[in-house]
Amino acid sequence: MSVQRYCLLGLPRCGSQYISSVITRNIVGGKNLSEPFTYCHPKYNIIQKDSFSYTSPIFPKFNSYKEQIDYVLNLLKNSNQQQSLVLKIFLTDRILSSLQLQEILDTLKQLGFKFLIMKRENIEHHLLSWIVAQATNKWSTDDGIHKDLIDLSTYNLTNVEFLYKDILNFNKVIEEYKIDADIIRYENCIEDLTTYFQRPIITGIRLKKQLPNNPYDILKEPEKVKEFIKKLIT
Repeated sequence: MSVQRYCLLGLPRCGSQYISSVITRNIVGGKNLSEPFTYCHPKYNIIQKDSFSYTSPIFPKFNSYKEQIDYVLNLLKNSNQQQSLVLKIFLTDRILSSLQLQEILDTLKQLGFKFLIMKRENIEHHLLSWIVAQATNKWSTDDGIHKDLIDLSTYNLTNVEFLYKDILNFNKVIEEYKIDADIIRYENCIEDLTTYFQRPIITGIRLKKQLPNNPYDILKEPEKVKEFIKKLIT
């Protein structure tokens, strides 16, 4: 059995949960580590008999972000190198300002990881997905599906502006760090992965989208939000 290791590079709300789950399902014995380099990420990867086994909500307390990054890198270095793994890194200002991104990328390369870039083509829906997630504190399907109309009347829409800056800066970061990787688009995930792996992709994943195809349908007063996002991106 060949070892397959993938590091998926993207931004929050780019469809990473779905993309990473599809890839993991198509790797024999693959383990999805989620996003261990995200600052204070609530899931903690547990190692048993040298291999990553499961995740726990009990997250270690670190004195700094650097300490967390160093801890994760040491876990990866000292784990079973014959284990197929999938993990995500969000190229936000937080990890860029840590000044450790190059070290992380270099270490992952040495440990046999291949890089893939995750993108959401519809920027408007990308931003709206983040707004809804932050306003409701539902960041994944583990947190529940949105069943009722969401009232954003008291939510500060300007909170999404930092994500838009990250979206505009994303390609520049890829170029700056000389990352050569294929792009997997959320909206065309299966087609792109079929092309990349050169074989049929297993899609039997019981994942539901948190938002409908038209995410505005889940808002109580969508016009205000739609107008704000339109002004932001034009």
